[in-house]
Amino acid sequence: MGVAYRETKQLEPAIRQYQTALAHDPNLTPAYIGLGLIYTDLGRWDEAENAYKRALEIDPRLAAGYHNLGFVYSRRGRYEKAIPLYRHAIRLNPELAYAHYELGLAYIKQGLWDAALDAFRQTVALDADHISAYYNLAQVYIHRGEIHAAEATLATFKKLSDAEERVQWRKRYVEKNPDSPQVYLDLASAYVQRSQLSEGKFREPKLHDAHRAYKQAIRLDANHLEAYLGRASVYVALNNPSRAIADYQRVLTLAPNFPKAHLELGELFLQQGLVEAAQPHYESAIQIDPTFAQAHAVLGAIYSEHGERDRAIQSYQCALALAPEHAQVLNNLAWLYAENDIHLDEALSLAEKAVSLQPHPVHLDTLAWVYYKRGEYGLAEAAIRKALALDPENEAYLSHLKAIQANPFNSPR
Repeated sequence: MGVAYRETKQLEPAIRQYQTALAHDPNLTPAYIGLGLIYTDLGRWDEAENAYKRALEIDPRLAAGYHNLGFVYSRRGRYEKAIPLYRHAIRLNPELAYAHYELGLAYIKQGLWDAALDAFRQTVALDADHISAYYNLAQVYIHRGEIHAAEATLATFKKLSDAEERVQWRKRYVEKNPDSPQVYLDLASAYVQRSQLSEGKFREPKLHDAHRAYKQAIRLDANHLEAYLGRASVYVALNNPSRAIADYQRVLTLAPNFPKAHLELGELFLQQGLVEAAQPHYESAIQIDPTFAQAHAVLGAIYSEHGERDRAIQSYQCALALAPEHAQVLNNLAWLYAENDIHLDEALSLAEKAVSLQPHPVHLDTLAWVYYKRGEYGLAEAAIRKALALDPENEAYLSHLKAIQANPFNSPR
């Protein structure tokens, strides 16, 4: 009850509930911590300090207790007492991101900029969503004259701040429109965007928030296709493919000709190595809408793997008609031509373009093989050696080099 009252900002009833709990069990540390948090919120510093000290007397290894007591001292300007408490909390729990953050703030107040730099760096390493840590880290960089680092850190701060503001705006809109599935869908999308801003990685807490918003949209409208698609993508990010598949299949039950669902379900099956299950969904997607270049590209790879050369060539050609700068498709079609000793002039043009767009060792290997099939052994060896310079232990490249060097013009006379 104390926790429930505190979380709903009913602080005086929360105090009474915690005190009642302590009357039954005077050694209940969570009750002292709860009281300390409330007294801190109310600015009743002496009472907060006493509550945290009592909790630490009962459990001296309570990392949060040391941090919270340090926080009280910090807010009273007693940083010399706060710093060792934060350090002790971190020794007990090195992954306590907020302790690193508060320690950084205390270091700044003491003029210990180098120590503050380490503390804020550790904060964002542990919690890549900590918006305030990026701001303060940027201030440390500015103080140290590291302008480029400051600008990059401030850019991250701005992205996170803007994304968080979108989330908060959407939440306010939900409060005004609690019966609209669309507003929950918009909130879920904001959570997903917020989750993706940390070094390109998904952050699970925001994904779980997104899941709850999608679930509420579906509760309000059991036939909402975009909500099922969104929730499926969250399940994929949370590594729960079975539930993602169920949502995609629900979409296709409601709308069998929805190409996006076919594409995403096909991709999910491919990620699981279920090529046979993926293929019909890609085929359905392009039957419904032939403009999906990536679907043509994937089908080209599937057909090629199955030995269906003509279908593979046709799929790759369709993909390139839609996306002529797709380096991987250029490379794959060039390889297919070379392996089958057909259209070698076109294969050379495709391979050269793939390498110019993306000089990846795989593309250099294909170019080398096209040269080899055309009998241009010197150019073939030069290209394969470039591939090996980038990936020296690759057995396929080494095998190709050996084959190229064994051509008749390198044989002893």
